[in-house]
Amino acid sequence: MRNLLVLSVAALLALGTVANAGVLAFDPFATGGSDYTVGAINGQNPTTTGFTGAWTSNTGAAAVLAGTLTDSRLPLPGSGGSMDAGGSAITHRAFSTTYGTDGTTLWASYLMAAPSYAASTWRGVAFGNGPGTGNTEYVLDIAWDGHGTGGMTANQVILFNRPAWTGTGTSYTPTADATNLMLMKFAFGADDDDSVTLWINPADVSSEAALGAGWTLSGHDFAFNRLWTEDSAAGTGTTIDEFRLGNTLGDVVIPEPSTLFLLATGVLGLAFVAWRRRRK
Repeated sequence: MRNLLVLSVAALLALGTVANAGVLAFDPFATGGSDYTVGAINGQNPTTTGFTGAWTSNTGAAAVLAGTLTDSRLPLPGSGGSMDAGGSAITHRAFSTTYGTDGTTLWASYLMAAPSYAASTWRGVAFGNGPGTGNTEYVLDIAWDGHGTGGMTANQVILFNRPAWTGTGTSYTPTADATNLMLMKFAFGADDDDSVTLWINPADVSSEAALGAGWTLSGHDFAFNRLWTEDSAAGTGTTIDEFRLGNTLGDVVIPEPSTLFLLATGVLGLAFVAWRRRRK
């Protein structure tokens, strides 16, 4: 019986490995030890899945915080910590590879909490393609926009292609200082026929169909090699946490219950067979 218990524990650990096999990039902004140090993020270079090189920021306002953001729709989080995008800060870190191969699909999720709305502000996350020289590299912004850019309503989250200066509003007005789950799907088509769909705080993340309607921006080249954060409002900070990039929806949020059940049943079944063989 003891051997079966050991095998079952090993099987469940293997299940966790299988369930996260498609995670391409993950940064929980964990602090302590060899992880992040609380304070300015500029120059920090901890080992995190799917990233390379140090964070670069134009100001010391962008910082690692001791507190963390949480959401029950995400897989088990890292060991605390989060990122303050900083006031008037533009900050970035490179992925280990460039994403955007034609015919592929990616999913991403992260948590965001922003302070009270102020006019003429731009807060959020961007994906860029370039050496990290500035926001002209952005291929996609997901921002709480106070400008009403491109004719869109101010104080709503928007999807925005910076080089083409075109975007779409989400009609979603964030609640100040509340934690928002930002979930998106990238579909990379031929040439510049890429699309990205954004869901904000979807109630059911068990499958793509359960997500319901999202907001889609298409007709652009969304290939990217760098993650950016930006907060154009001096003296305020937008908190970002639990960034995940993966091949499937289940890589970046809690997988479907049916998927977990099938994986668990199969792995535990193999453990039981191994135990029976050891007894013979």
